[in-house]
Amino acid sequence: MNLQFAKYKEEGLTEITEWESENGKNKHTKEIISDWTKRDDHRHHAVDALTIACTKQGFIQRFNTLSSSKTRADMQFDIDSHSIAFKEKLSLLEKYIVSQQPISVNEVEKTVGNILISFKAGKKVTVKGTRKVGKRGNKRVVQTGIIVPRGSLSEESIYGKIKTIEERKPIKYLFENPHLILKPYIKELVENRLVQSENNSKNAIASLKKRPYLVRQGKDYTIKIRYLF
Repeated sequence: MNLQFAKYKEEGLTEITEWESENGKNKHTKEIISDWTKRDDHRHHAVDALTIACTKQGFIQRFNTLSSSKTRADMQFDIDSHSIAFKEKLSLLEKYIVSQQPISVNEVEKTVGNILISFKAGKKVTVKGTRKVGKRGNKRVVQTGIIVPRGSLSEESIYGKIKTIEERKPIKYLFENPHLILKPYIKELVENRLVQSENNSKNAIASLKKRPYLVRQGKDYTIKIRYLF
């Protein structure tokens, strides 16, 4: 984020954030980039690789046994041996991590700031082809230099809505999704019962035992559900 901060601030895309430490004793403020994520800068891959390269098996082992008194004593010994002055209050783990840095943060920022991002050209969208007619073993070329699409021309996403109808859904599903009922009079009955039950589907279903729906002759009460994909 520090590498991009000046550019974002110039565009007015920064904000002030506040937080507290030591149970509210200390208050801190810092200007940061709004909605920042490291994926906005592809150079984070270089920083990730450097982090992995600087990680030792011993670090992970000490993290896993941090509650051990021996581990904590060894970490404190390593911290004291480096004679580092900490300007703010840090935990033992944070002090240990700082003391084990083989490269300073400023050196990393300076080096990463000189990295130029390049993008490898992708696959060709089209290729030149020929059109042949005739049966196998007796084909002849009738057209050359045709522009043929190579692979899909768009992402695999929704191109439109497809309506499907499904029957025999449980009563509970109908009262929880009345907007999907296809037949207007069935939908109206269900919605009215929900209104009477203060939009509580559980109470509406329970009321059917005392006040069931009466099927009128000539009416098809097969409930169908409409789906849009």
